[in-house]
Formats: sequence, structure tokens, C-alpha cells
Amino acid sequence: MFWWLLALAISILLFVWRWHLPARKHPSHFLGKQAASMGWVASGIASDPKGYMNMKVKRAGMEAVIVYSEEHVRLLHPPVERPFKDFVEVESSRLRHAQSKTLINAATWRK
Repeated sequence: MFWWLLALAISILLFVWRWHLPARKHPSHFLGKQAASMGWVASGIASDPKGYMNMKVKRAGMEAVIVYSEEHVRLLHPPVERPFKDFVEVESSRLRHAQSKTLINAATWRK
């Protein structure tokens, strides 16, 4: 009798493990972990017309949404039209924008 219970418990554990595994391999899960490691904080959930629940994150006056179905990051504030593949690209774009703004300000100051 003990062997039957042990086999049943193992089969249930394998079923649950197999059910959770695809969710942990989805690119949006990776993007969420990347955002958390870079200091972004979850700020809510936004649903899209397809019915997916997308996670909103914010940091330092910026707000972004991790789009589940299309597997990318979209900045909501400040609004940017193009999607980003990950948060590293968001940060590099933000730094390039800040540097170009500094260069423009320095050029206008000299005039």
C-alpha cells in the first residue's frame, strides 16, 4: 500500500512541476527578473485587448510595461513609440538620450 501512495505522490509532484516549468521559461518572466535586479518596482497590472495581463514597473520617474504576448518592454512615461527588447536596452537608450540632451544644452549655452 505504501508503494502506491509513494507513486501517486511522485506522479502528482511531476505533474505540478511540469505545469510550472513553461511559465518560468517564458521571456516575460526573464524580463520581470531583470527589472527587479535593476531596481524597477512593480506598480500594477495592465490588461491588453487580447486579454493578457501585463506587468507595470516604475523607477526614477519612468514607468514601463512588460508586454506578455509580444515579449518586449514598452515605456509609458516618458512615452516612447518603439518597443525595447529588454531593460538593458531601455537603460542604454535613456543614457544616450541624457547625453545628447547634455550636449545640446552645452552647445546652446556657448552661443
